[in-house]
Amino acid sequence: MNALSKKGFSFVVFGCIFFIIGIFGLSKTGTYSSTELPNGEKILIRTQSFIVDSCGAIYIGDSHHGIVQVYDKDGEFLRNWDIETHGGAIILFFTEDRDVAVVPVRDKFFYYCYTKEGVFVGKRKNTFDLTNLDPMYHITSDGVEYTISGKQRPRISRNGELLVYQKFYKNNIFWLFIFLTVIGFIIFIIPFLSKNHYK
Repeated sequence: MNALSKKGFSFVVFGCIFFIIGIFGLSKTGTYSSTELPNGEKILIRTQSFIVDSCGAIYIGDSHHGIVQVYDKDGEFLRNWDIETHGGAIILFFTEDRDVAVVPVRDKFFYYCYTKEGVFVGKRKNTFDLTNLDPMYHITSDGVEYTISGKQRPRISRNGELLVYQKFYKNNIFWLFIFLTVIGFIIFIIPFLSKNHYK
């Protein structure tokens, strides 16, 4: 079996370096430039439940960030606040006082209560029957239907019309690591495809 020339060996070494840098970079970054936009809005990653109040404001629970994120009736971002998720899925509903209740599925015997502005009210025993609650569907008292599709950057529609949809914010660093990975692999295999790099 012929040995690689010095030039061929250099290709292999540099190819490995680029490839390793690319793979390492991909493991540390994502396709989003940030998980938070300049106005404080979070890129929703793991949407679990949503509810709509009498004014049309939409409250979305995201277990990845551990937040409730609020949009107005026109789909414009208003605010968000941190919640307790116990590291798992969550369900939202309104209490009799019209506060926002967050039920961690891993501890569904209790719920965490917040005002609509995000002020924590307290932890309370859950006596509500959530068996038939669909966390991806909501209908108001006057018959307006809201649906949600997708957990990552979810689409929320009102009577079939798209209302909330977060744009896909690309991360240029992510694509740089993709480029390095591909170039590294190509450089690595060149000596093995060309007889000129064998002694």
